[in-house]
Amino acid sequence: SLDWGEGPRREYERAAGNDLPYITHIAEGFDSESIHSLRQLDAQGGLGEYTVLVHGLALSEHDLDRIAEAQASVVWCPASNQYIYGRTTPIAAMLQRGINVCLGSDAAMYGSESLLTDIRAACAFLNEQNVTESVTDTVLAMITENARRAFRLSENRHSLRAGSIADLTVVRPPESPVDTDTILNQIGWKDIYLVVRNGIPVFGDVELEKLFTTMGVSVERIFVEGTERIVATGLRGLLERVNDALGENAGFSFLPVNP
Repeated sequence: SLDWGEGPRREYERAAGNDLPYITHIAEGFDSESIHSLRQLDAQGGLGEYTVLVHGLALSEHDLDRIAEAQASVVWCPASNQYIYGRTTPIAAMLQRGINVCLGSDAAMYGSESLLTDIRAACAFLNEQNVTESVTDTVLAMITENARRAFRLSENRHSLRAGSIADLTVVRPPESPVDTDTILNQIGWKDIYLVVRNGIPVFGDVELEKLFTTMGVSVERIFVEGTERIVATGLRGLLERVNDALGENAGFSFLPVNP
């Protein structure tokens, strides 16, 4: 997983020079190469505060100490880890060391339909292992502040405050009062009320159509898990082109849409 580009040192230097994250898969398995991959990355000059390590299943205690010392970040993909290997990253040891951990979804073919799947998986794992005092706070940090830090996004422009870039998801309030833990443990497509990308609404409930049109966003109606929603124009055409190319109605588990 380290054999890409011009090698770890050059790629890390290029990323750091442009204040960008240096992202690489690491310890993605339990073979000899995976077990020794962090030490190889470190020896080749690819471990530092700009490094974002994806997976890390076979990381040793020494590896975790070096990651913490280097102030690198880790992307945890619990759903795909469990699906492929039946186990996951040593997340408790990472959190105990104060390593910056964010949440990822990996590829849909590896067991994770979307980030929603991994939110539920992370909550279930942390609750089961009794890893942290507040599972809700830990997981929310992984998908917000920790990710912002890992991917070198400015706090002034990428936070929930006036004047920031509006990249956000609004979760539908429950019909009856429940705590945030319950919402995260059960979150699914039905709970997504609105998605805004770069200040523009792109997905939401049909009752929000006026918001879309007022902002000049043309919409089309789709059904997501049996519920009618609106989405910025273009998705239906994309799905039709994919189906035409495949010669069948493929369907995507990570986007359960019916035109």
